[in-house]
Amino acid sequence: MVWRPEDPEGQEVGKVRHILARYTRGRCLDLGAGPWPIWPNALTVDDMDEWKAAPDWRPDIVGDVRDLSLFADRSFDSVFSSHVLEHIEDTEKTLREWWRVVKVGGHLTLYLPHRDHYPRMGQPGSNNDHKHDFAPEDIVEIMAKMPGGWDLVENQTRTGGREYSFLVIFQKKKGSGHDYSWIKRLDARAGKKAVCVIRFGGIGDVAQITSVFPWFHENGWHVTFMTSENGEAIVKHDPNVDEIWAQDTGQVPDEWLLDYWQRLGGEFDKVVNLCEAVEGTLLGIPGRRDHALPHAARALVKDVNYHEMIHAIAGAPLPMRQDFYHTPEELAWARDLRAKVDGPVIVYCPMGTSVHKLWPHCGDFFSHIIDTHPTAVILSLGGKQEQQSFERPVLEKLCNHYVGKSYDELKALDLKELAPMLTAALGRKRFFWHAGLWDIRQTAAFLRVGADVIVGPETGMMNIAASMDVAKVLMLSHSSHEMLSKYWTNTIVIPSSGCIESPCRRMHYDWSCCYRDDTTKAAVCAAAISGAEIADIVLSIIKPKEKAAAE
Repeated sequence: MVWRPEDPEGQEVGKVRHILARYTRGRCLDLGAGPWPIWPNALTVDDMDEWKAAPDWRPDIVGDVRDLSLFADRSFDSVFSSHVLEHIEDTEKTLREWWRVVKVGGHLTLYLPHRDHYPRMGQPGSNNDHKHDFAPEDIVEIMAKMPGGWDLVENQTRTGGREYSFLVIFQKKKGSGHDYSWIKRLDARAGKKAVCVIRFGGIGDVAQITSVFPWFHENGWHVTFMTSENGEAIVKHDPNVDEIWAQDTGQVPDEWLLDYWQRLGGEFDKVVNLCEAVEGTLLGIPGRRDHALPHAARALVKDVNYHEMIHAIAGAPLPMRQDFYHTPEELAWARDLRAKVDGPVIVYCPMGTSVHKLWPHCGDFFSHIIDTHPTAVILSLGGKQEQQSFERPVLEKLCNHYVGKSYDELKALDLKELAPMLTAALGRKRFFWHAGLWDIRQTAAFLRVGADVIVGPETGMMNIAASMDVAKVLMLSHSSHEMLSKYWTNTIVIPSSGCIESPCRRMHYDWSCCYRDDTTKAAVCAAAISGAEIADIVLSIIKPKEKAAAE
């Protein structure tokens, strides 16, 4: 027996929440949650019978968890219930109803008191409202009667600390049949030390920390990576990562994270938390003391390489071994696209998520390339923000220059009309506006095998390409070369300049602490780098390649 009469009851979900984010993503239904939903954004259903004396709490839906007729079949990505099913007489009927609303690919997660570790019905200390004494095999036997197929992805008896329960998680499959992948996962981890590496954040943040995975893998560790959607896509096929625990952005509230991460120590031999390994450590965050340090002091304490800091925190020796692992299909797709383009391909990564990373001279850069090279093609890549903030202004400037239309005329046209107009004026297609159209993996594949040169400020796309053989022209802003690009391959670095604090080694979420150029309305450090300067560098890269190919 593990349960102790003096132990507090209730809030059982808090004992397992830290390992369940990946199974409770998307639209989550929490059944019988009481005042403690698994996540604040989960939809809760509870009859309130046990909690009528809690005046400050109400579920989203006051109702009987045995009847989910309010919801359509397969309408939830995840269904979760903690310490509820043992109170319900007809277990099979209830599970059938819960299973009905789970989407194919979604999860049903059940956390229940274990009959071998909690007093059984009629024993001293037992719960008088319990209708069943369960063990995991009982639930599996009942689930075998459910329609369709499933995979039992977790089957844990949990008796550490104050736990006296078991956890079973079923993933709904297409078709029929039952799998038991939890056994394979246990076998894969058997005999190995287990490490959990944590990194939420942007594309570049996750790309950087992939450098530590090979060391852990080669030294016999079972590697779990906890991350968000971006990280899942980047590390999806990394052979040095055994499991990815991905969660939705904002799924775990910031104020819960400290407890959430601390509890992971009971699941792994080592937890490596690389959140804020760069921002907050080497880049000052507004509102914190180091952000207000004088520029010279910031340079003194923060001019440290990001990869060196990441490896030091992880306890994984250098060298930097950052990489992006593609599938053969991804690379074949990128090569096929490249084969359709006649001329060198210049990939431009427009901007990052911060105000200082928008370079204001793209139009001049593009014009210089067009006027001095007859066949070079420019491809813009990035996310939706880049598409909205970058594409139209540049197109308008180019159409004004090459088509001869006024800005007032151009602003009246739809975005889809501008690109064909520019192509007609130039006589051939010189620009491919793909920001927001390709996902991270497609973008990374093209960076590796489709680009002749990649140009951009400190963006996530540039960070993905850091260790690729392709030539890169990197325009620094808040980072120094020592901090960001010291270990990058085949890279021409344009240092940050123009600003009295270049490089400032600060995070920027607005213009409150970033010097803004009056003419371009961009950051002073970005405005100081001319379009002709970057174009000349790019041409110095592609012309020798063309000459060598011709010979």
